Amino acid sequence: MLHPTPPNAPAFGKPITLPPPANLRAAELFRRLKALLARIEACAVELDAIVCEFPELIPLLGASAETSHLRAVLLRADAKRLQFQKDQARCGASSVKLIQQDDNHALVEIDERPGVLLPPFVAALLAVLIADRGTKADQFVGWKSLDTIRLELKESTGSTPSNAAIKELILRLRNLLEAHGENRFLVQSKRNFGYRFALRRTQGGMTTNDHR
Repeated sequence: MLHPTPPNAPAFGKPITLPPPANLRAAELFRRLKALLARIEACAVELDAIVCEFPELIPLLGASAETSHLRAVLLRADAKRLQFQKDQARCGASSVKLIQQDDNHALVEIDERPGVLLPPFVAALLAVLIADRGTKADQFVGWKSLDTIRLELKESTGSTPSNAAIKELILRLRNLLEAHGENRFLVQSKRNFGYRFALRRTQGGMTTNDHR
């Protein structure tokens, strides 16, 4: 059954005009939302700057609805930080010095910056990664396969590490570098090539490593 159209009903397809009180309320809400959006965007810029310096804040946030937007902002900022580090690592290092200590630890100095103290096996791994050997494809020292790394570690330490142990040493090296302000992505990996340190070779194929 068809119902008659109420006499005051709006014609189909035409916008409904709100009565003055509701119209004023909607305009006020819209103005407040625009102001809030401007403040959120300003806060997001500040958050980006903070998280770039303190990425450890990210795990401290919960997964509640109240923090979901903040977490998204922080994760975007952390992604930007990681991308910046990766881009920076593509330039590589011009020198890496491994300075042996009395307790078999070694101090590594990258481009003459303050050194990072490495435990014996991690230092032995770095010595392998910075050596100008392996598969050469660009201006950096050559790639070393897991088999090559295992053989050279056996020669220098007397131990024959498994693939898993080598990968754990790689992770420890990256973490130690990052913990002391160095770029973890200088330790590079590539499928079918292996691992290397992004150290530029000098003219004649020699590196500027200084083992003392």
